[in-house]
Amino acid sequence: MVDDLSNGNLLKILADLDLEEKAKKKKKRKEKGKKKKRKKERKKKGKRKGKKKNKEERKIMSKTNAIDHIFTETN
Repeated sequence: MVDDLSNGNLLKILADLDLEEKAKKKKKRKEKGKKKKRKKERKKKGKRKGKKKNKEERKIMSKTNAIDHIFTETN
């Protein structure tokens, strides 16, 4: 018992615990970074989809507006 708690062994045990904590924190930071990256990618994908959809909508609206304009001029 006394041998386990000698000064050298005690320091070694504390160092091991410290390393474990650091490893856990590092892993947590890494996971957080991955989550942020995925979130950013999803956001980017959504923006692209929205732009494409709006572009198609604008094309359709411009055609319908042109047709409406022709009909209002002739009437």
